[in-house]
Amino acid sequence: QKYYYNTMAALHLIAEQLITEVKREISEVGFLSDNLLSALHSIFHQHTLHAFDLVDRGSVTHFTSPSGRELYRVKGSSSRSYTCFSSSSYCNCPSFVYAVLVKEDSLVCKHTLAVQLATAMNRCREVEVSDVEFAELLSGGGARLEGET
Repeated sequence: QKYYYNTMAALHLIAEQLITEVKREISEVGFLSDNLLSALHSIFHQHTLHAFDLVDRGSVTHFTSPSGRELYRVKGSSSRSYTCFSSSSYCNCPSFVYAVLVKEDSLVCKHTLAVQLATAMNRCREVEVSDVEFAELLSGGGARLEGET
């Protein structure tokens, strides 16, 4: 079990380094190399393509409040929005609960990876909300803030 947790810790560090490299390549050359895309896929597996699709569709919204709170909402492929927190790599989607928390066979879900990629690539939609609106987002509301009907 100690080996498992050491391996997971190492994978988390590698994942962080890859996201840092995404930010660097985007800022320096404007696109991601094949080597980096391959490395991302080797760590995040099937979530890589799905996360890039979410980023490409503009599905990641970053909400900030005057009190300094922040969260991300990601409109998933089923048009349902999921709440993510970058500080903890948490998502309220069923895949995160099952694959990341229960089975522990994945580092992230596609939504949390989309948040990390969109942030690194400067592709988040930025929305400032009041503290009351932020509380509404946390309670599962806030569709009007995301432009949903």
